[in-house]
Amino acid sequence: MIKQNYLQSSLKHDNLISESRNSRTLTLRGPQYLLQPEQARKIEQTFEKVRFTINLGEDSGIEAPQRIIHVFTDHDVQDVLSWTQSVRKLAVLNSWTPDLANKILDILISDKYKEGIADKRTLDTKLDALCDTVFSLDDYSLYRNLIASAQRSNHPNVTAYIQYLEDLKIRADMCCKSNEDKLPDREILDKIISTLSQREKECLIFNEASTLSEIKHVLHKMSTMENFYQINNRSVATRTTASTTTPNIQKYCSYHKSNYHNTSECRAKSEGKLNNQTQKKPF
Repeated sequence: MIKQNYLQSSLKHDNLISESRNSRTLTLRGPQYLLQPEQARKIEQTFEKVRFTINLGEDSGIEAPQRIIHVFTDHDVQDVLSWTQSVRKLAVLNSWTPDLANKILDILISDKYKEGIADKRTLDTKLDALCDTVFSLDDYSLYRNLIASAQRSNHPNVTAYIQYLEDLKIRADMCCKSNEDKLPDREILDKIISTLSQREKECLIFNEASTLSEIKHVLHKMSTMENFYQINNRSVATRTTASTTTPNIQKYCSYHKSNYHNTSECRAKSEGKLNNQTQKKPF
C-alpha cells in the first residue's frame, strides 16, 4: 500500500507563465504567444523557479501550477511516446539530478514495468527501455499497414497528415531492434507525394523540395496561405469542403497507450508478450 507523503523539489518553470495578481492569466498557449511571441518568450525567461509536489497518495503524479504529469498506467495517459517526451522535457528544463530523476520514475512507473528497466541507470535509458517493453516486433507490420492505408481526407490539413505518418513511422521503428530493420524514409515520402494534388507537386518542383523537411516546409506554407485566404474570404469560408474532416480517434489500445488501433487488434497484448520481462522456469 502506497504511503501518502510528499517530495518537494525546486524546479525551473516549464512552458508556463505565472498568474498575475489582477487575475488576467496568460499562458504561452494563449493570445499573447500567438500575437506577441517574442514578448511571451521574454516573460518566460524572467520566471526562474516554482515549487511543486510529488504526491504519493490517491492523486499520484507531479503537480505544478496548471500542469500534471500522471502515473504511466493512469487512464489519463493516452500515448506512451508523448508521456516519455514530456518527462524528458521536464528533466532537461528543470535540471533534474540522476538521483531525483530515478526517484520520480520510481513513483511514476508501476511495478509491472519496473523489471524491464531495472538494469538501466539513466533517465533516457530507462525511458527507452520502457518503450522497448511496450512496443513489440509483432506490431511492426501493423504500423506499416496503417501507413499504407492512411488517407489524407481523414486529417484537417496536409501538415496534420504528414505528422500522422511520421508518428506511425516512429512507432514502427520502435518495434525494431536494429537500424537496418527500420522503415525507410523513402516509403513515407512516396506515400506523401502519392496524395498530393498536381498543383502541390508543381510547387514542390518549383521550390526544388526533395527531402522530407523541405517538402513539409513548402506544403506548410501553402496550407497556411490557403487557410488565411479562406478565413478572410467569406464566400470561400462558407463552403463545405470534402477534404476537411475530423480524424478518427475512436480507437484506443490500453496496452500501447495510443489510439492507432484497438486493444483487440494488439498482437502484443493478445499474446501476452512484454519484452525484458520473461521469467525462466526452475530446473
